[in-house]
Amino acid sequence: MGEVYRATDTNLKRQVALKVLPVEVGNDPDRLARFQREAEILAALNHPHIAAIYGLEEAANLHFLVLELVEGETLAERLARGPMRVRDAIPIAIQICEALEAAHEKGIVHRDLKPANIKLTPQGVVKVLDFGLATVFDAGLTTSGSSTLPTMMASHTAMVVGTPAYMSPEQATARHVDRTSDVWAFGCSLFEMLTGTAPFARTEIDDVIGAILNAEPDWQRLPPDSPEGIRRLLRRCLQKDRRARLHDIADARIEMQDDGIVANPADRRPDSARWRERLVWSCGVTALLVAATWLAILASRQSPAGRQMRVDVTTPASMNALAFAISPDGQSMVFAAATDGRPRLWLRSLDSGSLRPLSQTDDATSPFWSPDSRSIGFFADGKLKRVDVDGELTRVLARSVADFGGTWNRDGVILFSPTPSSPLMRVSANGGDVPVGVRTLTPGQGSARSPQFLADGRHFVFYVQGENHGIYVGELGHADSHRLLDADAAIYAAPDRLLFVRQRKLYAQTFNQARIELTGNPYLLDEPVSTENGLAPVSASATSAILYRTGGVVGRRQLVWVDRSGAEVGRVGEPDDNNPLTPEISPDGRFVALSRSVDANQDVWLLDTTRGVLSRFTSDVGSYPEAAAAGPLIATVAVSAIATAAVKAITAVQMFDTI
Repeated sequence: MGEVYRATDTNLKRQVALKVLPVEVGNDPDRLARFQREAEILAALNHPHIAAIYGLEEAANLHFLVLELVEGETLAERLARGPMRVRDAIPIAIQICEALEAAHEKGIVHRDLKPANIKLTPQGVVKVLDFGLATVFDAGLTTSGSSTLPTMMASHTAMVVGTPAYMSPEQATARHVDRTSDVWAFGCSLFEMLTGTAPFARTEIDDVIGAILNAEPDWQRLPPDSPEGIRRLLRRCLQKDRRARLHDIADARIEMQDDGIVANPADRRPDSARWRERLVWSCGVTALLVAATWLAILASRQSPAGRQMRVDVTTPASMNALAFAISPDGQSMVFAAATDGRPRLWLRSLDSGSLRPLSQTDDATSPFWSPDSRSIGFFADGKLKRVDVDGELTRVLARSVADFGGTWNRDGVILFSPTPSSPLMRVSANGGDVPVGVRTLTPGQGSARSPQFLADGRHFVFYVQGENHGIYVGELGHADSHRLLDADAAIYAAPDRLLFVRQRKLYAQTFNQARIELTGNPYLLDEPVSTENGLAPVSASATSAILYRTGGVVGRRQLVWVDRSGAEVGRVGEPDDNNPLTPEISPDGRFVALSRSVDANQDVWLLDTTRGVLSRFTSDVGSYPEAAAAGPLIATVAVSAIATAAVKAITAVQMFDTI
């Protein structure tokens, strides 16, 4: 658009910048109109973060702008030396927002915001330069030049204006632009400030345009200490659909000026959310107590005697003590809780304590994280689902009548068990695929549950129920697996530990991933820690932080009689602390068969409904009445319960948790 020179204003004795229209285009009416238009736009702006214009001059058929001379380097020159620290980048980004905000208030869209057009003075002041491609979207500020065709790339029907790597999708396809196009360019610039690379940078222009229209930025390039609010802000700025994009650059400035976002990696909630948070916490009198333990396992490779720091984390009450997980980056936890009568997932920062519910996660169970800590998988309504933490977009990935845990690797593969008796299945984290079995159960293996990927993303540990129960190791693409140890549940803790529960005690042991074997001796971390369905109330991050719940997995449970309306009409036996599950009524109504865990064995017990007396029916045959010895009994009472329901007013026995 012009050549820029340093010059001296001899009248006012000051240094200025002269932007000169090249002589070869000095007689082009269209170029002259755009040059005039740039001058008028700059004259309409008076802001400390926008380089000022002093005049539009002509001499000897030479047209030039007299501009403020801004000393210092451009942001592009600064980024050529590498990315910026978060604490250095955010103040600069705020000043860029202030400049764009001033332009947008005047009805002006920059259309070519990029690091090369942003100057940084030695005093740390930002100056946005070069409004040569700017357009006016406020009719009241229409300039004498009506052209909107400054050239970057041309076609016969439309012009694409801007610098390719920073153009919004609407710019790249020559559609109408508005101030959200500058929001996109700001997001690209901020991403580059933090990573050193533009989010859609490619070698060829066609590849750049293709990436802008179809690809997502590599969010994992963001530095680990990037605040949660900044990560969310970038995602909102770089939405391809402008209707979903941040509408106003002022909102970006406000987000970044929030002290909690600038100084703290945790998200800060607005006042209304903080009020709701206090209400939720005040209601959590009977709270689920979770011990967040930062283990110094890595500090001592040979001995478990490293330093430990234990922190109790109190959450609102939950009826599902297994439904929690710590994020891989160790910054957040997700858990299920019911604060208004309906259980849903809640997100809590482990640093600041900020708390918020995740929408569209009603009745969620068994949550697990994506490797980048940006999304959460969970089970609800007979389906496997995922929710993105930032946009809270929920997607259905597969049908799953069971909720026996899931795991997610870096290649976007999720492993889960869809039914109580099925093998593990794999499905894409992006959905759209039919789940595929990853291994075949061998005789004596009742079901595969609670998979956990190892660090390589190919091998995984999982729990097998049945005669040959225990912890097994499998590999994607291989049908065989081998038994690793006898335990009730296991959790992989990066980089070289396996946590497992045995007889209600939580152990850790060194795990050699290269040889896929345990080494050394296990050592006790805590007790009691109970398991249920092969799932353990334990979660590990990719850092040294783990999260676990001590005590029983479930609260005390009480069997009650209910009528057809669901009203309680009587109680059966006494409250039970031994994880009673799957009650079934005998044909004559005298007994209830149920699964109970006593002395680390899950067996079938019979409860006399008239006397309230419990008696053991099986001895260590498996974890559920579905085991061979109990099968005939349960099959009989399941059929008879249907017949009983037709003739009795009181037909159902129901299990309630008690606090």
